[in-house]
Amino acid sequence: MKIAECFKVFFLLLVLTVSTDCGQTKHVTTVQNLRSYIVTPEGKPSESLKALFECFKIKTDGTLQDMAKKAQEAWPLIPPHLNYETMNDKMDTVKPLVKKLGFIDPIDFTSQKDYTYALVFSGHIDATCARIKYLVDLWKRGIRFENIIVLTSQRDLHPIKWDSLSAFSLKKGDKEVENRTTEYDLLKILYDHLDLPQEFKKIPVSFVSIPKKDFDFTYHEDQVKAWLVTNPKPGACLVVTNQPYVPALNNMLHNLLPRDFDIIDVVGYSVGTKHDSVSMWLGALSWWLYEECLRQK
Repeated sequence: MKIAECFKVFFLLLVLTVSTDCGQTKHVTTVQNLRSYIVTPEGKPSESLKALFECFKIKTDGTLQDMAKKAQEAWPLIPPHLNYETMNDKMDTVKPLVKKLGFIDPIDFTSQKDYTYALVFSGHIDATCARIKYLVDLWKRGIRFENIIVLTSQRDLHPIKWDSLSAFSLKKGDKEVENRTTEYDLLKILYDHLDLPQEFKKIPVSFVSIPKKDFDFTYHEDQVKAWLVTNPKPGACLVVTNQPYVPALNNMLHNLLPRDFDIIDVVGYSVGTKHDSVSMWLGALSWWLYEECLRQK
């Protein structure tokens, strides 16, 4: 082959390689990259994940499936009696490890400027309102969505913290609030009292509720399934939560949503050091591993 022809072949291969890399990079989001924190490209446990198990002296056979099983036994999603302080004596050792696993820093990467849906997963009232306000912040940054879907449930309300409701111009004794007995009922009221930009208020919002149930690995799964029963048209989804739940929800939504929902960006803010909890981090990891095993099937 002549030298000139060799250069032509080399240049063509170079162009193809660059084009392929760019095509791959375009569809890789920060959230999707988080998978590499717990699994290698071959689907095996990462070194950071193995280090965390070694920290708690939990023996496994080295497979992700066995790690997921042992994690569910040792680290329930919600610790007994909601005692988030369990194991906090290991805070100094565990925090650097879970930081490497992507549970602490905010994840705010959005691959699109326009989404069909913004999904907001409910938690306790304060957390849900914080997530809605975070969605407003994204909207102020120029991110747009055609519909807002608040995924909630018929869970009994915890005792209302009236001080936290003062931001909604609601005072103790307000009958509109006191007559509400479930998370779903109160959220619908509070949404109307949120200080939202006028243009933001024009975005259609739907509240999708599931029956009362304990918070476990299938809780948010049931919420998504309840939404899918309404036959939403396929479209790009922006999903709002908070850390440390971004990685698990990312996997869960990829497991549940039909392939026609080709864009799924899960974002979440950092809850700050005052909410540091080893039990919460480990519960989130247990959930993440559960979803990752399903995703690899």
